[in-house]
Amino acid sequence: MNKKIGIRAGGIAYKNGKLIIAKHHKGHEYYVLPGGGLENEESPQQALIREFKEETGLKVKVGRLVYYKILYNNERYSLDMIYECDVVGGKLEVNDPDGKVEEVRFVGKEELDELVFYPGQLKEYLFKDSGNETVFLGIFKGPE
Repeated sequence: MNKKIGIRAGGIAYKNGKLIIAKHHKGHEYYVLPGGGLENEESPQQALIREFKEETGLKVKVGRLVYYKILYNNERYSLDMIYECDVVGGKLEVNDPDGKVEEVRFVGKEELDELVFYPGQLKEYLFKDSGNETVFLGIFKGPE
């Protein structure tokens, strides 16, 4: 079976020590970092700038790659690249033309711990100093 191969760029951005997350609903409610798949002739950084603006209304400056992982299931094989981001403008609001994002908000560590958040293996890292290393989170079978 030929699997669809995808690349997703996600962004970690904070304001006053709180993380920006986006709420989705596909059979169940869950939260993710703002971001999405690359379009034709688009770099991961370009995709992240576009997706962040579409999903959150915020303009970001993309920093270094801090985490990456591979996710697969019967139909898809995906590389998820997660970058540090700095908010440089805009107003926090759902602005998603695809209609996938229901809400965007800032959360602290304790609140995030209570939510269904993907990728789950990233939760433990989000409120710690990432240092200078890029961390490979692993290879995971979905759904996630």
